[in-house]
Formats: sequence, structure tokens, C-alpha cells
Amino acid sequence: MSKKSISKIISIVLILLFALMAFSPYSQANSADEWMQQGSDFINKGKKGSAISTSQIQDALMPIGRILVTIATIVITVVTVVMAIKYMMCDSADKKAKLKTQLIGLVVSTIVIYGAQIIWAILLNFMTNVTA
Repeated sequence: MSKKSISKIISIVLILLFALMAFSPYSQANSADEWMQQGSDFINKGKKGSAISTSQIQDALMPIGRILVTIATIVITVVTVVMAIKYMMCDSADKKAKLKTQLIGLVVSTIVIYGAQIIWAILLNFMTNVTA
């Protein structure tokens, strides 16, 4: 590259940067005092708002969690029954081996689903006892 092309590229980049800074929404404050006032207003607006309590979060999330666990239980049950029927109907050892490897995924997903439910119950119990 020649010096002329490098200087053109640098000039274009600088012009673009200045244009972006001129039209930036963050450059609307005229002075540092105005910036500080806008920041203070933002912080005070957050302090005025009401905080969400843990019971409100629990009331909102528990039905969703119960629905998801119910759906997961139904899916796991159906998949287990289907896999059991396929295993009983298999005539070759190769197909049975393939089903056994799929069974590992089923067991892992079951552990993840119910493990998450147990961890949530332990955390909820712990947090309830700490805040009480």
C-alpha cells in the first residue's frame, strides 16, 4: 500500500468517527454538571421504585416450574415406555446396543430435570430460612 492510500483510509475513518460522535445520543449533555445531574436523576429514579419481594418472584415462577416439570415427567414416561417396547421387540444385538446408548441420554436428562427441581427446592428452603 502506498502512503497516499493509507492517508485516505485514515482520513475516512476519522471523518466517520467524528460523524458518529456528532450524532451520538450520549453527546446531548453540554457540560459535566449536566452529565452528573442526569446520572443522579437516573439513580434517584431507581431508588424511588418498589423492590420486588421474594414471595412475588416465587408466586410468579412456581406455576411455570410446575408446568415444565409435569411436561417433562410425561415426556420421560412416554419415551421410557416406547424404548422399553422397542427393546423387547428387537431381534438383533446391534439394535439392542443402540437402544442402550439412547437409554444413557434418557437417564442423564432425567437426572438433570429432577436434579434441577431438587436444587431449586433446597435453595428456596435455604433462602426462606435466611430471610425469616
